Amino acid sequence: MTSVVSFGWVDSGKALKTSRLFPVSPKAPVRTECERTMRRRGYSLIELLVVMGIIALILGFILAVIQQVLGALRNLTELAS
Repeated sequence: MTSVVSFGWVDSGKALKTSRLFPVSPKAPVRTECERTMRRRGYSLIELLVVMGIIALILGFILAVIQQVLGALRNLTELAS
């Protein structure tokens, strides 16, 4: 039985041959169904910087609120004494 590669599929696990439509070199990787449907694994630098910027904004807002609450508590303790 001969093996023929067409559309990236291999008919059998034997030596690779080329089809007329899509010539494939013998060293070309044959991808499985799982590898073809697998999504990319990493994030780009821009995506990471955007997420870090959003986290920095949220932390800035939280720290501003905490400072206002602490200032209000100081004023209350000064008025009470």
